[in-house]
Amino acid sequence: DNTSGSGIDNQADFSNAATANINIGQNGGNIGEDGIDNRGSAATFTNSGTIAIDNTSSSGIDNEGDFSNVVNATLDIGQNDGNIGGIGIFNQATFTNSSIINVDNTFRGITNTGQFDNAANAHLNIGQNSGNIDVDGIFNSGSSSSFRNNGTIVIDNTSSNGIRNRGDFSN
Repeated sequence: DNTSGSGIDNQADFSNAATANINIGQNGGNIGEDGIDNRGSAATFTNSGTIAIDNTSSSGIDNEGDFSNVVNATLDIGQNDGNIGGIGIFNQATFTNSSIINVDNTFRGITNTGQFDNAANAHLNIGQNSGNIDVDGIFNSGSSSSFRNNGTIVIDNTSSNGIRNRGDFSN
């Protein structure tokens, strides 16, 4: 809590174990930038446990590398009445969800300009709990963007579009 930068600024390999919990911005403190900044093409972030992100000035997760939320893992973004100042998940590279992601209290749930895969049996819940999404639930932006859903997507409480697609979206 109370950092001027990101909660986690990763530029290499980062792994959160199955029994581990990471809480960013959970105690009412503000995060000056992103909750998690997975920065650069060499950055690899694997979540096998639980990560909760609240109270960021920018995105919950800003991904420029390879981000994986594996089976039995949970990502909670903006769940504890903590606002995310920008986008819940801003993916510019490769993001794979094989488990559960909950996004609330954001400007936009997900912006994808890279490749986003919601795998079979995975759940992507946007605007489901206590918070609104100010604009779009999912914005798939750009001719090279690809959003693949083989799991479940539930979107509620958006002020604009549930899904706004400007790329390749497959359900």
